Amino acid sequence: MNNSKANILIIDDEKTYIDLLAGILSDNYNIVIAKSGEQALKRLRPENLPDLILLDIMMPEMDGYEVCKRLKANKTTHDIPVIFLTAMTDSEDEQKGLEIGAIDYISKPVSPPILISRVQNHLRLKEVNDLLKQQNEILDKMVQERTQQLSQINQSLARFVPDEFLQFLQKKDITQIRLGDHVSKEMTVMFSDIRSFTSLSETMTSQEIFYFVNTYLKKIGPVIREHDGMIVKYLGDGMMAVFPNNPDDAIKAAIEMQRQIAIYNTERHRKERAPIRVGTGIHLGHLMFGMIGEENRIQGDTLSDNVNLTSRIEGLTKYYQVSLIISGEIFKVIDPDRYHIRFLDKIVVKGRNKPISIYEVFDNDPEDFLNRKIETKPHFEEGQTHYFAKEFGQAVKCFTNVFMTLPEDIPTRHYLQRASKCLLEGVPDDWEGIVKMDSK
Repeated sequence: MNNSKANILIIDDEKTYIDLLAGILSDNYNIVIAKSGEQALKRLRPENLPDLILLDIMMPEMDGYEVCKRLKANKTTHDIPVIFLTAMTDSEDEQKGLEIGAIDYISKPVSPPILISRVQNHLRLKEVNDLLKQQNEILDKMVQERTQQLSQINQSLARFVPDEFLQFLQKKDITQIRLGDHVSKEMTVMFSDIRSFTSLSETMTSQEIFYFVNTYLKKIGPVIREHDGMIVKYLGDGMMAVFPNNPDDAIKAAIEMQRQIAIYNTERHRKERAPIRVGTGIHLGHLMFGMIGEENRIQGDTLSDNVNLTSRIEGLTKYYQVSLIISGEIFKVIDPDRYHIRFLDKIVVKGRNKPISIYEVFDNDPEDFLNRKIETKPHFEEGQTHYFAKEFGQAVKCFTNVFMTLPEDIPTRHYLQRASKCLLEGVPDDWEGIVKMDSK
C-alpha cells in the first residue's frame, strides 16, 4: 500500500456501488471497504483512521445517519470528513445529513467527475485543517510554556517588589510601577539588627555567613508580614520594615520576633553554637515610601528623617543592652497596659538636636529577669523621678535598691553611675538630665 496516498473508507451495503466507487478512486487513493455501519465502526482504530469516509445512508440495521452520529460523538473519529452518498434527493434529507456532521451530500447515481472533484476538495480542506490543528496544538503548547515561564518570572519579581508594595502604591501589577511612585503618610518604622554580628562572622566561612543570615531572616520575615508589615530592605545582618496601619502591629511583631529568636537559640545550643541577640527600634512618624533609583534600576525605599531616627533608636539597644526600644511617639498612641514597658531615658541621638523619650518593652525577657524587672519597676521609676528632679541622693538610694535585685540591668547601672556623679560633682542650673549620644 502506498502510504503517500490518502485513505478513503467506503461504507455501503451494495456491491455494485462499492465496485463503482472503488474503480473511480483506487488509482489515486487507498480504498478500504465496509459493508455495514457496524463493521465500519469496529474497524476504526486510532492508529489507522481514514482521511475521508464515503457513507451510504440507506443501509439495513444501522443507517448512515446513525453511523455519522456515532462517528461525530467519538473524539477519535470526530474530525474525519464524511460525505453522504444516497438516492434520497429531498432537501430535508440533505439538511438532516449536514446537521448531524456530514460535510457534503452526493446523490446517486454518482457522477465520476463530481465524485472525484468533491473528494479532492474535501481532502485538501482536511489537509489544511489538519495543518491548522497541528499548528494550534504547537501554539497552545508554546502559550502554556510561556504562561508558565511568565508565572515563574512574576513569582521571582515578587521577591524583589512584593505584592504588599504594589498594594500600598495602589498598583495592579509590577508593570505599572514607575520611578517616583510614592505614598506619603504617618507610619511606624522598625529597624532590627543582630548584635555582635562582626565577631560572630569572624568564626564562619563566607558560605556559613550567608546561610546564617538567610536562616535568621527566613524566621523573622514571615512574622513581619503576618503583622501587616512590609520589609523595605535587608541590611546585611538586619532589616528595615514599615507598618502602615497600627503601631501595635510593629510591637507585636517585635515581640514575636524575639520569641522566634529564642526558639532559634535553642536550636543553636543543641549544635553547640553561641546564641544570638537582636536589638529592635520602633518609631512613629511621617515618611514617604516609594520607588527610587534611575530608569534602569529602581527599588522600594523610604525617605524621611524619621527613618534615620528609628535607626538611631535601634542602635540604643546596644547601649542599654535591651532587646526592644520604642519612641515616645509610639508610647503616646498605644495602650501601655497591654505590654511590660518602662521609661528608659531622655536622649539626643547623633545627628539631631531635639531630645526624645525612649521606652523599653521587655515582654520577651527570660522569665526570671522579666519578673525581677516587674518587681523593681516602682523603685526604678521612683529613682528616675528623683533623678530628673535633681534629688540625686534619693535617686542613688532607689537605684541601689534596684541594683541589689537586678545587678545585670544596664539601664539601672547607667542611672546609678550618673546619679552618683551628679551628687559628687553637681550640675548646672539648666541641667535637664538629657543624655547626648556622640555615636550611633
